[in-house]
Amino acid sequence: METFVFLRSQSNSGETAMATICWALCIKNLKSGALLFNKYVQLTMLQHHCQRSSHPIKLMERSVYSARYCFVEKMKRDQILSAASAAVIDEHFKWLKNNASTGVDLIVYLRTTPEVVYKRMMERNRAEEKSVSFDYLKELHDIHENWLYYKNLHHCPAPVLVLNADLDKSDIKRNMKNVRHTYLMNFQ
Repeated sequence: METFVFLRSQSNSGETAMATICWALCIKNLKSGALLFNKYVQLTMLQHHCQRSSHPIKLMERSVYSARYCFVEKMKRDQILSAASAAVIDEHFKWLKNNASTGVDLIVYLRTTPEVVYKRMMERNRAEEKSVSFDYLKELHDIHENWLYYKNLHHCPAPVLVLNADLDKSDIKRNMKNVRHTYLMNFQ
């Protein structure tokens, strides 16, 4: 039996369609759409946290923690979220941490420079990513670094395993396989 299951940010077409609608509303009017978009992200991340699995290990692309500590943090800094909207998200996040199944055993941080992220994004050529600037990626990278690498921004809910994701895709896969066979097997 496979040891782990990997849950992507949008795991079905209904989620993808709803995320696209929420993102479109957010882009159309950033300030008014930001709360809606973030509440939807929080809901889908919570669903992944709570999803039952027959596998002993569940890997998630993102979590309620990364949503709040990185993406909402960025919107707060940029004053895209009003103080009232940010307060609603924070109160809901606190409630989720205390009352829902959001525990994590390990965070795997695929550490990548903003330059590499931007290059890969441009090569993917996805319509929804065309308006994302290098400066936005750099600022978001700095938030991730401060949270997961330097650990001076928000509380880290679990130990962090840092992997160099600037490497070629085949090298990253090889490193992930090594991690799987050494570190992750301890969680069975």
